[in-house]
Amino acid sequence: MYTVFDDAGIPVRRIGVITDITAEVQGQMRLQENLRQQREISSKKSTFVRTASHELRTPISSIYSGLELIELLSENVSDKTLSQKIGFFARQSCQQIKRLNTLISDISTLEKYNSGEIASHFSDFEVVRFCRNIINRIQSENVLNQQIQFTSAIHEQLVNLDSTLLDLCLTNLLGNALKYSTQTKMAVQVILSQTEDGIQLVVKDYGIGISAEELAKVGTYFFRASNSMGVTGSGLGLVFVRLAINLLGGSLEISSELTKGTACILKFPTRIYK
Repeated sequence: MYTVFDDAGIPVRRIGVITDITAEVQGQMRLQENLRQQREISSKKSTFVRTASHELRTPISSIYSGLELIELLSENVSDKTLSQKIGFFARQSCQQIKRLNTLISDISTLEKYNSGEIASHFSDFEVVRFCRNIINRIQSENVLNQQIQFTSAIHEQLVNLDSTLLDLCLTNLLGNALKYSTQTKMAVQVILSQTEDGIQLVVKDYGIGISAEELAKVGTYFFRASNSMGVTGSGLGLVFVRLAINLLGGSLEISSELTKGTACILKFPTRIYK
């Protein structure tokens, strides 16, 4: 807006432009309301997932305990054939209960990531021994006695990372590598090395592999490759790995070939102590 003066310098009129911003203001108000509703829905979803996960664990634990008792008592059945059938049924049911419990835990963990409840907590630890301990733990739990070969290009090295998130990454990648390579006698490879700005972990298997068409979808929510349908899993393992890597500021590269195997390369920037 500006003022127009006559020859004597006396203001005679004012000229201005008025813009109607009603639609813009209403649009912003609608956007804010939509965001409020989305936050409310997200909060209710998080509450439901937490409550449902908690409520499901109690009956699941009771069912599991009951099945273990049935398996134990089946040994006292005089009819050996019936005893074996009851024991087999109880063991198979326990395995399915474990799968259900794992799925509940995975969904609960995923919700915690999405709601920002999981954050990184960096600390100093020796990474070679740390990785070796995880590998030994997973090796001891593997009922098929599959082999894991650990190779480290560094002897001892203090790093500054979140050990819980690194454990999650290595545990999930090793779990997948073992799970999808049961048909081969070749050991799963874990290779630790130092980069210019941190460390690198490679987990390589020689299992069923992933097709080039499906490789881009790996790590998306609940995705299972078409050749993995006979293998148990929720399709969330690599989702957790990617979320953890984001919190650590790292990166994940996956290369794979059908029937040849898969290689996952983890890179983490971290302070290296000399």
